Amino acid sequence: MYVPQIGSFADLRGIVQHVLPSDCKVVVYIKVGAGWWIKPTLLAPLTPILPDGAWVADITTGGTDENAVAITAFLVTNKHTPVVVLNNPTVPISVNGNDVLAVVTVNR
Repeated sequence: MYVPQIGSFADLRGIVQHVLPSDCKVVVYIKVGAGWWIKPTLLAPLTPILPDGAWVADITTGGTDENAVAITAFLVTNKHTPVVVLNNPTVPISVNGNDVLAVVTVNR
């Protein structure tokens, strides 16, 4: 996974393995200040995965997103409905149980 440095407007990038990319999506949350936010946007909360397993999420779509101190990415099934988080004090830990295949959290 490529995680941009604090202050950067670069995209978050990753590659999934051992799943069919067409069966999955990625849900990303970032922590800015004391709150967590769903990314890329409220209206587009799921990041598609390309046939080769690569995915790219724009994590700087508003406010001071470039200053995020933590990023969490969930690999989820296509049937997953992400928990919408807009300045919540915590990132969702359990997101629809069996829909979650993997979780990665990075502190910056």
